[in-house]
Amino acid sequence: MWWSRICQRQLNMNHNRHHAFSLIEMIIVILVVSIIAVITAGYIANIAGLYSDVLAQETADSEALDTFRRMRAEIRGLKACTNANSTTFSFVNATGVTNTFRGTGTLVTVNGSLMARDVTTFSLSYYDNTNGVLSPTNAATRLRIARIGVRLAINRNGQLSDWNGNVFYSPGGTLK
Repeated sequence: MWWSRICQRQLNMNHNRHHAFSLIEMIIVILVVSIIAVITAGYIANIAGLYSDVLAQETADSEALDTFRRMRAEIRGLKACTNANSTTFSFVNATGVTNTFRGTGTLVTVNGSLMARDVTTFSLSYYDNTNGVLSPTNAATRLRIARIGVRLAINRNGQLSDWNGNVFYSPGGTLK
């Protein structure tokens, strides 16, 4: 009889052992889960950084393209050029209003209103009908402008958008 009690206790102990985890098993599981979490967190951080970079690039590209399109639309109604240099272009439009595009520091403005910010490069080049480079310092030279080359670079959160474009027009205000 005493033998049966010992056997019963031994069976109960073995039975209880199969339902519980040992401390070593728990530590191993926690260690494995921690390693997986560290690896996953690194990937998630990389993906978040890439998303941030793509968003900054898209914003910079969009702002540069919008600025160029607005310049082209405004210049479309040009009747007379009143000032032209590497960072400023002023002209009278079809309604008699003078518009001025200007690059100052990190901004590009039209008539003092912001068009683009975080600008690293804004330059204007002027060409005649034969694609000869002009230096439009006087009214006679400004009348010969047939094409304006625009270079605009915007740096948004380390992402650079560099645009080069041309606006063609005839000295009477007609865009080609």
